[in-house]
Amino acid sequence: MEPTLIQIIYYPTTRGYSGYARELDGLSAEGATLEELVANIKHMLDLRVETLREIGHTKEAEELKRCRLEFLED
Repeated sequence: MEPTLIQIIYYPTTRGYSGYARELDGLSAEGATLEELVANIKHMLDLRVETLREIGHTKEAEELKRCRLEFLED
């Protein structure tokens, strides 16, 4: 089974870059560089996975952990 694709839309700002996930409400981050934005998005995704596990949604957490990220410039 192919991992689900999560598209991260990013765009430049006066402070660097901002990005958000189309498929996951509330998943967004900023970074001074594009590399920092990618790292911050991955960190936010890890936090969501951890939270899902903590509240007993282990199946959803595991599915989210296997997702592929695709970064697209807006």
